[in-house]
Amino acid sequence: MTVVPTVGDVGMTGTSTKFALHATASELETVWPQIKELLDRGFSMVSTCEQLAYPWHRHPRLTGEIAQYAFERGLTVAEFQVLALQGQIGHVGVEDSVRLIAAGLGWRLSAVNSTMEPTVTHGAATTPWDHSGSRTGEWTPIRANLACPVK
Repeated sequence: MTVVPTVGDVGMTGTSTKFALHATASELETVWPQIKELLDRGFSMVSTCEQLAYPWHRHPRLTGEIAQYAFERGLTVAEFQVLALQGQIGHVGVEDSVRLIAAGLGWRLSAVNSTMEPTVTHGAATTPWDHSGSRTGEWTPIRANLACPVK
């Protein structure tokens, strides 16, 4: 792993790896231009930006911009299916997230099930694509929804 001082220096070390761990700031307004630059340069990336975890309430305008950017660079259904079968896309921590929420509510889960299917849209989607859910011992449904743009 190589640490660089600026986003512009990413990839200048001679490595062919196109992955970046982005950990520069917590404010979405600050990190979005940096993240966009990384994505525009072909990097896959993960960010530690806390406001990126749930931006819809406090940053609706910027959330719309990010959603439009993602939609414009979305996958075809065939590309989505190939990447899903290869395990290249998805939310690796979805079961952990569902279990964390349940534990915080004092619920004991008997199972966690996850599916991922593409939804084709012709504009911004209002429904998520990746659905994960589980049930408590009393069969109270829990649902976590995640998004991946598909053209």
